[in-house]
Parts: sequence; C-alpha cells; structure tokens
Amino acid sequence: MIVDQFNEWLLVSSAGDVTEYYTGLLAKDSGPFADKLIDRPAATLRELAATVYAAAEEGLILLTQKRLGEDEYVYLATKTSEPKRWRHDPPRG
Repeated sequence: MIVDQFNEWLLVSSAGDVTEYYTGLLAKDSGPFADKLIDRPAATLRELAATVYAAAEEGLILLTQKRLGEDEYVYLATKTSEPKRWRHDPPRG
C-alpha cells in the first residue's frame, strides 16, 4: 500500500473496517539499508508509516500487528471514526 491508497481507504472506510498496510518488518524495511533488501524505496515506506501513525495519533484508526514468522508481521489499521477532513487530503471545491 502507498500513501495515496491509505488516504483513500481512510476516507471511504467505515468504523470497524480493517486494512493491511504493510507486511514485513517495518522498522528494518524502512531503515537506511532497506533499499537493497526490498522492492520499494525505504523513503516511500517511511512516508506511509508516518501517515498511518499520524492518523492513529488523531484517533482515526487503531494500529495492530500479527506475527507471521521470524521478522515478519502483518500491520493492520482499524477505522475508529469518520473523519470530517483528513489533514493529508487536498482541499475540496
């Protein structure tokens, strides 16, 4: 998932909806040497993580993770409420 996809999900989802925004080990995969290890730039992953964290800080989502194996997790966001306007959204109208 990329930031635009997450923002779109946040705007159209309902309370209780869940999305998987990453699978792997987020801290390692977004680190300084990650570009050589995974198929997407670490900067893109860091931007996604920051956006997801900001939504959690605003109380729009709850963050959970499920361990799949050693150094592999699925990261989930669960919608908690309907945003009036998500701050990462472009102005409308």
